[in-house]
Amino acid sequence: MLMRPEGVELRRLAELAGRWFHAPVAYAAMLGHRDRVMSRFGSGDSYWRYLRTFPLSLVLSAPMVVRDARKGLPEGTDLEDLQFLASAPINTYCGQHLGVLVIADRAARPEFSQRDLDALAELADVMADRIELRMLAAQVLEYEALCDEAEERFRRTANCALELIVCNQADGSCEFVNNAWLKFTGRPIQGELGDGWQQGVHHDYRERFLSLYWEALQTSQHFSLRLPLLRHDGVYRWMHVNGTPRFLKDATFAGFVVYLTDLSDYSEEAAVGQ
Repeated sequence: MLMRPEGVELRRLAELAGRWFHAPVAYAAMLGHRDRVMSRFGSGDSYWRYLRTFPLSLVLSAPMVVRDARKGLPEGTDLEDLQFLASAPINTYCGQHLGVLVIADRAARPEFSQRDLDALAELADVMADRIELRMLAAQVLEYEALCDEAEERFRRTANCALELIVCNQADGSCEFVNNAWLKFTGRPIQGELGDGWQQGVHHDYRERFLSLYWEALQTSQHFSLRLPLLRHDGVYRWMHVNGTPRFLKDATFAGFVVYLTDLSDYSEEAAVGQ
């Protein structure tokens, strides 16, 4: 089984804390649902059954030091012969609880100072940042994979459609045309990408079309019009054009999906010659 990214960081954190503070017992625990420990790494495995009773609710908001474990913890906390304990929460910048760092010793540590506790907290904060970055990176990769899957499904569906479909980016450039479009124009897809898809619009209508299109890009609003589009046999066919804006999950405008329906066979307007 592959170790989760946070598992790697927690193992390093526990090892570093043990060496830095010369602690025979050093644990980094990752929290799960309802702040329950779901994984832990470190030294002193024989003491884990006692650290399991450690009251996490006391340490998730701020670092804590207990110089007499038998007197400084709530009733029911059984740490056996551990006499000293210090902890610091591993929290994200926005306050999400990722885990807790605990060091403990069988001997009393009266010399453990506020500066030492601050150092423990700083170590936990540094590792929280590392863990959070790994989590964000993993989420980005997962989101990109989902987007790629959705994009692939869209393209497969679009390629089965009878309508001509163009998918454009937020800057107005074309990134995809479906098979119906390629069959209609007779041009290779490389010629349609970027601004190439606009070349088939009849010159008498191109300026009006581009003006409406660029206005829609600025406002992220739906647009609709009729125009003649050049077919592969040199004949212009009347098309009803619908541009539907598309948005990302955070409401960022991502461009248009443009649908074109051939009206020439159903309209009194004859096909336009060159």
